Amino acid sequence: MPPGLHQLEFSPIVHLDVDAFFASIEQRDDPKLKGIPVAVGTGVVASCSYEAKRDGIKTGMRLSQARQLCKSLRVVPGDHRRYEIAGRQILGICKEHSSIVEMASLDDLYMQLAQTGPTERQQITSALREQIFQEVGLKVSMGMGSNKMIANVATHHAKELRISSQRKTASRWIPGTAILAETKHFSPVVAVFPGNEQNYIAPWPVEILPTVGAVGKEKFTRLNVNRVAEVAALPLEVLCAMFQKRGPLLR
Repeated sequence: MPPGLHQLEFSPIVHLDVDAFFASIEQRDDPKLKGIPVAVGTGVVASCSYEAKRDGIKTGMRLSQARQLCKSLRVVPGDHRRYEIAGRQILGICKEHSSIVEMASLDDLYMQLAQTGPTERQQITSALREQIFQEVGLKVSMGMGSNKMIANVATHHAKELRISSQRKTASRWIPGTAILAETKHFSPVVAVFPGNEQNYIAPWPVEILPTVGAVGKEKFTRLNVNRVAEVAALPLEVLCAMFQKRGPLLR
Protein backbone atom coordinates (compact mmCIF):
# COMPACT_ATOMS: atom_id res chain seq x y z
CA MET A 1 0.00 0.00 0.00
CA PRO A 2 1.43 3.44 -0.87
CA PRO A 3 2.56 5.38 2.24
CA GLY A 4 -0.31 7.25 3.87
CA LEU A 5 -3.06 5.61 1.82
CA HIS A 6 -4.79 4.32 4.96
CA GLN A 7 -4.83 7.92 6.25
CA LEU A 8 -7.14 9.10 3.45
CA GLU A 9 -10.35 10.83 4.39
CA PHE A 10 -13.39 9.66 2.42
CA SER A 11 -17.10 9.08 2.85
CA PRO A 12 -17.39 5.30 2.72
CA ILE A 13 -20.30 2.96 2.19
CA VAL A 14 -20.26 0.40 5.00
CA HIS A 15 -21.80 -3.03 4.45
CA LEU A 16 -22.87 -5.14 7.43
CA ASP A 17 -23.68 -8.81 7.28
CA VAL A 18 -24.68 -10.79 10.36
CA ASP A 19 -22.48 -13.84 10.75
CA ALA A 20 -24.50 -17.04 10.18
CA PHE A 21 -27.67 -15.07 10.96
CA PHE A 22 -30.38 -17.71 11.56
CA ALA A 23 -27.97 -20.21 13.11
CA SER A 24 -26.42 -17.56 15.37
CA ILE A 25 -29.85 -16.63 16.73
CA GLU A 26 -30.57 -20.29 17.46
CA GLN A 27 -27.23 -20.58 19.29
CA ARG A 28 -27.89 -17.33 21.14
CA ASP A 29 -31.30 -18.49 22.36
CA ASP A 30 -30.45 -22.12 23.18
CA PRO A 31 -27.28 -22.64 25.27
CA LYS A 32 -27.18 -26.32 24.26
CA LEU A 33 -26.44 -25.27 20.66
CA LYS A 34 -23.45 -23.05 21.44
CA GLY A 35 -20.14 -24.26 20.06
CA ILE A 36 -21.58 -27.15 18.05
CA PRO A 37 -22.46 -27.55 14.34
CA VAL A 38 -25.96 -26.16 13.73
CA ALA A 39 -28.04 -25.93 10.55
CA VAL A 40 -31.37 -24.15 10.14
CA GLY A 41 -33.84 -25.44 7.56
CA THR A 42 -36.21 -28.21 6.57
CA GLY A 43 -35.24 -29.57 3.15
CA VAL A 44 -32.12 -27.49 2.52
CA VAL A 45 -29.69 -25.54 4.71
CA ALA A 46 -31.01 -21.98 5.07
CA SER A 47 -28.20 -21.02 7.45
CA CYS A 48 -25.40 -22.83 9.25
CA SER A 49 -23.05 -22.01 12.10
CA TYR A 50 -19.31 -21.50 11.67
CA GLU A 51 -18.78 -24.87 13.37
CA ALA A 52 -20.84 -26.47 10.59
CA LYS A 53 -19.04 -24.48 7.88
CA ARG A 54 -15.72 -25.89 9.06
CA ASP A 55 -17.09 -29.34 8.17
CA GLY A 56 -17.87 -28.19 4.63
CA ILE A 57 -21.57 -27.45 5.08
CA LYS A 58 -22.89 -24.56 2.97
CA THR A 59 -26.10 -22.58 2.62
CA GLY A 60 -28.35 -24.14 -0.04
CA MET A 61 -27.00 -27.65 0.51
CA ARG A 62 -29.49 -30.48 0.98
CA LEU A 63 -29.81 -31.43 4.63
CA SER A 64 -29.30 -35.08 3.76
CA GLN A 65 -25.90 -34.21 2.30
CA ALA A 66 -25.08 -31.95 5.26
CA ARG A 67 -25.78 -34.78 7.70
CA GLN A 68 -23.42 -37.04 5.76
CA LEU A 69 -20.65 -34.45 6.07
CA CYS A 70 -21.24 -33.89 9.79
CA LYS A 71 -22.70 -36.72 11.86
CA SER A 72 -23.04 -34.45 14.91
CA LEU A 73 -25.00 -31.75 13.04
CA ARG A 74 -27.99 -30.35 14.95
CA VAL A 75 -30.83 -29.27 12.67
CA VAL A 76 -33.55 -26.83 13.77
CA PRO A 77 -36.53 -25.64 11.67
CA GLY A 78 -36.10 -21.95 12.52
CA ASP A 79 -38.37 -19.15 13.72
CA HIS A 80 -38.75 -16.22 11.33
CA ARG A 81 -40.45 -14.07 13.99
CA ARG A 82 -37.28 -14.01 16.10
CA TYR A 83 -35.15 -13.33 13.02
CA GLU A 84 -37.38 -10.38 12.10
CA ILE A 85 -37.05 -8.90 15.60
CA ALA A 86 -33.25 -9.19 15.53
CA GLY A 87 -33.03 -7.64 12.06
CA ARG A 88 -35.13 -4.65 13.12
CA GLN A 89 -32.99 -4.18 16.23
CA ILE A 90 -29.84 -4.07 14.11
CA LEU A 91 -31.47 -1.61 11.71
CA GLY A 92 -32.28 0.68 14.63
CA ILE A 93 -28.70 0.58 15.88
CA CYS A 94 -27.34 1.41 12.42
CA LYS A 95 -29.64 4.43 12.25
CA GLU A 96 -28.05 5.71 15.46
CA HIS A 97 -24.73 5.89 13.60
CA SER A 98 -25.87 7.09 10.16
CA SER A 99 -28.83 8.97 8.69
CA ILE A 100 -28.52 6.97 5.45
CA VAL A 101 -29.20 3.26 5.97
CA GLU A 102 -30.49 0.72 3.43
CA MET A 103 -31.79 -2.67 4.55
CA ALA A 104 -31.21 -5.14 1.71
CA SER A 105 -32.46 -8.01 3.89
CA LEU A 106 -32.81 -8.76 7.59
CA ASP A 107 -29.11 -9.54 7.98
CA ASP A 108 -27.72 -7.42 5.13
CA LEU A 109 -27.47 -3.62 5.49
CA TYR A 110 -25.65 -0.68 3.92
CA MET A 111 -24.93 2.65 5.58
CA GLN A 112 -23.25 5.85 4.39
CA LEU A 113 -20.73 7.44 6.72
CA ALA A 114 -19.79 11.09 6.69
CA GLN A 115 -16.30 12.15 5.57
CA THR A 116 -14.03 10.29 7.98
CA GLY A 117 -10.37 9.78 8.67
CA PRO A 118 -8.76 6.56 9.92
CA THR A 119 -9.39 7.24 13.61
CA GLU A 120 -13.10 7.90 13.09
CA ARG A 121 -13.50 4.84 10.84
CA GLN A 122 -11.89 2.66 13.50
CA GLN A 123 -14.03 4.15 16.26
CA ILE A 124 -17.32 3.88 14.37
CA THR A 125 -16.85 0.29 13.20
CA SER A 126 -15.65 -0.86 16.62
CA ALA A 127 -18.54 0.87 18.41
CA LEU A 128 -21.12 -0.43 15.94
CA ARG A 129 -20.01 -4.05 16.20
CA GLU A 130 -19.81 -3.91 19.99
CA GLN A 131 -23.25 -2.29 20.33
CA ILE A 132 -24.89 -4.90 18.09
CA PHE A 133 -23.21 -7.68 20.05
CA GLN A 134 -24.18 -6.27 23.45
CA GLU A 135 -27.78 -5.34 22.57
CA VAL A 136 -28.71 -8.08 20.08
CA GLY A 137 -26.22 -10.81 20.94
CA LEU A 138 -25.00 -11.26 17.36
CA LYS A 139 -21.70 -10.73 15.60
CA VAL A 140 -21.45 -8.90 12.28
CA SER A 141 -18.86 -8.79 9.53
CA MET A 142 -18.20 -5.43 7.90
CA GLY A 143 -16.59 -4.05 4.76
CA MET A 144 -16.27 -0.53 3.45
CA GLY A 145 -15.58 1.06 0.11
CA SER A 146 -16.62 3.79 -2.29
CA ASN A 147 -19.72 1.91 -3.52
CA LYS A 148 -22.03 -0.90 -2.44
CA MET A 149 -20.50 -3.59 -4.62
CA ILE A 150 -16.98 -2.98 -3.30
CA ALA A 151 -18.24 -2.79 0.29
CA ASN A 152 -20.10 -6.08 -0.21
CA VAL A 153 -17.00 -7.84 -1.54
CA ALA A 154 -14.96 -6.38 1.34
CA THR A 155 -17.43 -7.95 3.80
CA HIS A 156 -17.05 -11.30 2.04
CA HIS A 157 -13.29 -10.79 2.37
CA ALA A 158 -13.67 -10.11 6.12
CA LYS A 159 -15.59 -13.37 6.56
CA GLU A 160 -12.90 -15.21 4.61
CA LEU A 161 -10.22 -13.76 6.88
CA ARG A 162 -12.13 -14.92 9.96
CA ILE A 163 -12.49 -18.47 8.67
CA SER A 164 -8.81 -18.54 7.62
CA SER A 165 -7.83 -17.39 11.11
CA GLN A 166 -9.94 -20.11 12.73
CA ARG A 167 -8.43 -22.75 10.46
CA LYS A 168 -4.94 -21.24 10.87
CA THR A 169 -4.54 -21.15 7.09
CA ALA A 170 -3.13 -18.42 4.86
CA SER A 171 -5.52 -15.69 3.74
CA ARG A 172 -5.42 -13.27 0.85
CA TRP A 173 -4.23 -9.69 1.27
CA ILE A 174 -4.79 -7.29 -1.60
CA PRO A 175 -3.00 -3.93 -2.05
CA GLY A 176 -5.11 -0.84 -1.49
CA THR A 177 -6.91 -2.26 1.53
CA ALA A 178 -6.59 -2.02 5.28
CA ILE A 179 -7.76 -4.25 8.09
CA LEU A 180 -9.58 -2.26 10.78
CA ALA A 181 -10.75 -3.18 14.27
CA GLU A 182 -9.25 -6.67 14.22
CA THR A 183 -9.91 -8.70 17.39
CA LYS A 184 -10.09 -12.39 18.23
CA HIS A 185 -13.83 -12.10 18.91
CA PHE A 186 -15.02 -10.54 15.62
CA SER A 187 -14.29 -10.73 11.92
CA PRO A 188 -11.94 -7.91 10.91
CA VAL A 189 -13.28 -4.91 9.02
CA VAL A 190 -11.86 -4.67 5.49
CA ALA A 191 -11.59 -1.16 4.02
CA VAL A 192 -10.96 -0.60 0.30
CA PHE A 193 -9.64 2.87 -0.45
CA PRO A 194 -10.77 5.12 -3.33
CA GLY A 195 -8.82 4.57 -6.53
CA ASN A 196 -8.04 0.94 -5.70
CA GLU A 197 -11.39 -0.60 -6.61
CA GLN A 198 -10.34 -2.24 -9.88
CA ASN A 199 -7.13 -3.69 -8.48
CA TYR A 200 -9.01 -4.97 -5.46
CA ILE A 201 -11.83 -6.73 -7.25
CA ALA A 202 -9.85 -8.05 -10.26
CA PRO A 203 -8.58 -11.33 -8.71
CA TRP A 204 -11.91 -12.39 -7.20
CA PRO A 205 -13.95 -15.22 -8.80
CA VAL A 206 -16.78 -14.08 -11.08
CA GLU A 207 -19.54 -15.25 -8.72
CA ILE A 208 -18.61 -12.42 -6.35
CA LEU A 209 -20.20 -9.96 -8.80
CA PRO A 210 -23.81 -8.87 -8.19
CA THR A 211 -26.58 -10.86 -9.89
CA VAL A 212 -24.17 -13.47 -11.35
CA GLY A 213 -25.08 -16.45 -9.16
CA ALA A 214 -24.69 -20.09 -10.18
CA VAL A 215 -26.33 -19.66 -13.61
CA GLY A 216 -24.16 -16.68 -14.50
CA LYS A 217 -21.05 -18.47 -13.30
CA GLU A 218 -21.84 -21.36 -15.65
CA LYS A 219 -22.18 -18.92 -18.57
CA PHE A 220 -18.78 -17.44 -17.82
CA THR A 221 -17.24 -20.90 -17.40
CA ARG A 222 -18.31 -21.78 -20.96
CA LEU A 223 -16.26 -18.76 -22.10
CA ASN A 224 -13.34 -19.82 -19.88
CA VAL A 225 -13.83 -16.63 -17.85
CA ASN A 226 -13.22 -17.22 -14.16
CA ARG A 227 -12.00 -13.94 -12.63
CA VAL A 228 -13.46 -10.45 -12.43
CA ALA A 229 -10.49 -9.06 -14.38
CA GLU A 230 -11.44 -11.34 -17.28
CA VAL A 231 -15.04 -10.12 -17.14
CA ALA A 232 -13.81 -6.52 -17.41
CA ALA A 233 -11.98 -7.47 -20.62
CA LEU A 234 -15.15 -8.71 -22.33
CA PRO A 235 -16.88 -6.36 -24.79
CA LEU A 236 -19.98 -4.73 -23.36
CA GLU A 237 -22.13 -6.18 -26.15
CA VAL A 238 -21.10 -9.69 -25.05
CA LEU A 239 -22.12 -8.98 -21.45
CA CYS A 240 -25.44 -7.50 -22.60
CA ALA A 241 -26.11 -10.55 -24.77
CA MET A 242 -25.44 -12.80 -21.77
CA PHE A 243 -27.22 -10.79 -19.06
CA GLN A 244 -29.46 -8.32 -20.95
CA LYS A 245 -30.05 -5.17 -18.86
CA ARG A 246 -27.79 -6.46 -16.09
CA GLY A 247 -24.78 -6.56 -18.42
CA PRO A 248 -23.55 -2.99 -17.80
CA LEU A 249 -23.65 -3.61 -14.03
CA LEU A 250 -20.83 -6.12 -14.41
CA ARG A 251 -18.31 -3.62 -15.82
